[in-house]
Amino acid sequence: MKGIIGLFVVVVIGAGVLVYMQGKMSEDPGPTIYLAFGDPHEGAMEVNICIPLLMQKPEIPPEGGLPKKAPPTDWARRHWELTSTSGDKGTMSTMGSSLLVDDMKVGGSPDFWIKTSAKVGESYTLIYTPDTDEPTRYKFEFEASDSLKRRQRVEFKKMK
Repeated sequence: MKGIIGLFVVVVIGAGVLVYMQGKMSEDPGPTIYLAFGDPHEGAMEVNICIPLLMQKPEIPPEGGLPKKAPPTDWARRHWELTSTSGDKGTMSTMGSSLLVDDMKVGGSPDFWIKTSAKVGESYTLIYTPDTDEPTRYKFEFEASDSLKRRQRVEFKKMK
C-alpha cells in the first residue's frame, strides 16, 4: 500500500513539473542585448546599444521590390526608443564600434552600435520593436546613475 501511495505522489509531482515546464517554454523570451553606459559627465551619460548581426532583418522598401536592409540610422529610429519618465525622448545615432567597450569583449560580432544619452538621476525605458507592423514590443528599464553597472548584457521583457 505504501508503494502505491509513493508512486501516486511521484506521478502527481511529475505532472506538476511537466505543466510548469510547458508554461515556461511557451513564454516569449525577449532579446538579450549588450548595453554599455558611459561615466556621468555634465549631468548626462552616454548609452551604447549593441546590435548583433542578425537583428536587423531585410525589409521590403515602400516603393516595392526585393527586401533589403535599411540604412542603420533609419532602422534604429524606427525600431528603438529611449524615453524618460518625464517624457523626454533620446536621439538615436549609429556608429561602427563603441568607444565604451571593446567589440571583442561583447561576445559575438556586433553589426553596429546605437548611441544615445540619458540624463543622470532620471529613470528610462528602452523599447525595442522587432517588427513595426506587429504590436509586439520589448522593454528594459533603468535609472541613469553613477551606481549603474557600466557594461551589461540585459534581457528585454515583453510589454503588455
